[in-house]
Amino acid sequence: MSLLDELEKKAQQQKEAELSAKEKRERQEAHYQTHIVPRMREIYDYLDKVVKHLTYVKPEKVFTYELPYVGRLDFHPLYDHQLEVDHQRWETLITLSAHVALEQADAEPVEVEGERNVKKLARFLRDQMLAGNAKSKKDEEGNVVSATFRIHGKILQQVRVKAHVESERIQVELHRFEDFGTGKRYLAHDQINTELLDQLGRYIAGEPNHFLREELPEEVRARLRAEMEKAERQRTQEVMLAESMRRMEEEPEEPHNPIGGLKEKLGPITKRLRLKDIWNRKNRKED
Repeated sequence: MSLLDELEKKAQQQKEAELSAKEKRERQEAHYQTHIVPRMREIYDYLDKVVKHLTYVKPEKVFTYELPYVGRLDFHPLYDHQLEVDHQRWETLITLSAHVALEQADAEPVEVEGERNVKKLARFLRDQMLAGNAKSKKDEEGNVVSATFRIHGKILQQVRVKAHVESERIQVELHRFEDFGTGKRYLAHDQINTELLDQLGRYIAGEPNHFLREELPEEVRARLRAEMEKAERQRTQEVMLAESMRRMEEEPEEPHNPIGGLKEKLGPITKRLRLKDIWNRKNRKED
């Protein structure tokens, strides 16, 4: 191929790639404007109504957190919710923030033994911006042997709903509601309905819900069951093959004779062929 032909071919490939990218971007933009933006407005309007009612009614709720070396502590909502939206041309972020608190007057003394554990808990409280007011006990050499903490402070809870033109799904992040981590769920635009928004609202309010425990479609559950069964069958075959190998290794060797040398050389090959035959027969039976 001549140089000119090569250049023309590359130019044609580049034009096709650019055209394909342009068409993909146009499809993404159309999907974002047609399906994603209306659903984000729907989510924002729903959260706005929930916040207005929560901050007015202020229901008695408790959020329980597991702290290392301490156990479970109950925090109460302050109902200082703030709802914000950052809407750019091709991306949208909805943020709902609120605090739950354990007041200092309600803090029960918690004793932690061991200098290493005391330091770990103190570091954890500092990372989570909680106060401890620790009073330590030291031995004669000045080493910390235990400390008594009175844990109190506020925990920032956040709901972050993200949408981007390059993603077909809406991402929901839930920070520090059930623990100190983050739960996530990805939603297609047609999944957002009254029932799902109600589950999200109940999650935020601290009521029983299954927002993060998404129900899998039946076809997905069937596929997962089939994959688990296949993996179990494969494990069974591997165990049987290993047992066959063990038995063959334990077979007594025949006395040496002039032909024995050849048998000794062919022995490992024969065993491998026998194992391969066993494996193939089991796979054919399985199929």
